[in-house]
Amino acid sequence: MKIDRADFLSRYGISSGELNASGLDWDELCAIADDHRAREEELLPVSQRISTLLHAVPEVHSIRVRIKHPEHVVEKLVRKCVERRHSGEAFGPVTVATYRDLIWDLVGVRVLHLFKADWLPIDDVIRERFEQLEPPLCNVRRGDPEAVVAQVRERGCEVREHPFGYRSVHYAVRDEEGYVAEIQVRTLFEEGWAEIDHRVRYGQGSQSPVLAQYLRLFNRLAGTADEMGTYMRFLQRDVERTQQALADLQRQLDGLELEREQRQAIAARVSQVHENLFDWSVLPATPFDVVEGVEGGLEESPSGERALARRPTLPFGAHRDRDGADGGGGGERGGT
Repeated sequence: MKIDRADFLSRYGISSGELNASGLDWDELCAIADDHRAREEELLPVSQRISTLLHAVPEVHSIRVRIKHPEHVVEKLVRKCVERRHSGEAFGPVTVATYRDLIWDLVGVRVLHLFKADWLPIDDVIRERFEQLEPPLCNVRRGDPEAVVAQVRERGCEVREHPFGYRSVHYAVRDEEGYVAEIQVRTLFEEGWAEIDHRVRYGQGSQSPVLAQYLRLFNRLAGTADEMGTYMRFLQRDVERTQQALADLQRQLDGLELEREQRQAIAARVSQVHENLFDWSVLPATPFDVVEGVEGGLEESPSGERALARRPTLPFGAHRDRDGADGGGGGERGGT
């Protein structure tokens, strides 16, 4: 199906000069779009196989799949070729026979998880079950904790500071049948922010500095929400460990030969500790206080109020013992 050139350039914000600079032939681009459209039924089962495999990972919350829209294939080819020519990178002719070597995200799978630490076992499975075409790319926001960035690098990921603040890990993989796909992994909060950012940024108000400022603020809030989820997880584990310790003590107490008054006094103390677990007045004023190794802590402000002195930085897998698609998807990994 022939794509109207003028309409396409207008809708995707590409100038005639950029199209010419790409060195691509318009008729060949239309043929590429037709070829990809004809392959959609072949590619859909690929995305479903990958989705089924990753759904078996307990830490996965949900998965979205998509086959790249034919017009988006054309758009990406144009932009990619312009970038490569500007950088002086050499590449062969882009034709119906070669475009699939240039674009690796014709099949897209987006994996969502609840807690930041959940990325670790998901990353393990992806590396174990798929051939990696290049090191995973981790998008971070300026200001993200250095401990997180360092841990991602230790796992062999390339780290890139995204200009709009998208956070996600991108994998270019080949499955056992030889099909290439892109897998994106991110938290639910990162996904929610990215979807809203995409809807607003590519709408009619995309040039508004006010909207841009609010999107940056929203991005920071999404990052804070992820941290809060992590701290709540720490708190939950602390409560569970304390409950177990109290139960063990109660069993030991029941086995001791004590005077009635002694037994009653000890039982009352154990009961009081157990009740305090659910008394919010005795819990830390902020979830930051439950994290071990936090520098700073709470300081008295001039007004006498307690304020957090320094923000802790937590790697993906930190806890007291040891833990761990077109559209608003945080951009695309790219191709070769």
